Amino acid sequence: MLNSNNKTNNCKSSGLFSSKRGFGGVASTLIMFIAIIGVTTGMVMSFQNYFIQTKTVLDSQQKQTNQKLKTFITITNVFYDDSSDNLRIYVKNTGSISIDTGFVDVFVDNDFEGNLSTYEAGTTDLIENLITADTMYVDYPVVLIPGSHNVRVVTELGVGDNVDFNVK
Repeated sequence: MLNSNNKTNNCKSSGLFSSKRGFGGVASTLIMFIAIIGVTTGMVMSFQNYFIQTKTVLDSQQKQTNQKLKTFITITNVFYDDSSDNLRIYVKNTGSISIDTGFVDVFVDNDFEGNLSTYEAGTTDLIENLITADTMYVDYPVVLIPGSHNVRVVTELGVGDNVDFNVK
């Protein structure tokens, strides 16, 4: 004979209604939930930073490309003075933005000479920015033999012009 009171005692003694076991399951679930929220938040923040950096880089590249499209130069004259071994190159800004002359590179027969000074055409005044429609000149010290030669002038954005000329 089974006593109904016995059934209740058996269930209580086996721990089926123990509050400690139920709290442990809730606590572990809560800890897992907090961990998942933390990881998800970290991932969202990481992706957000990635997208912000990508947008910044794309904006910078777009600005540079836009400036490059507005930059044009033309070599208008090349004069070689063999008595002083000096090549004078006249360059006109035919674009729509100013050019920082500190970043203008000059190549003669594919040879580069650094730290060249740029002057406003018709004067001996140094210039730092070549504004639209203005002309500058650069003196390039070089010994050239008679024959065909090439000069190339390149701006900071990679836009340039080149001219072939002869020395007699």
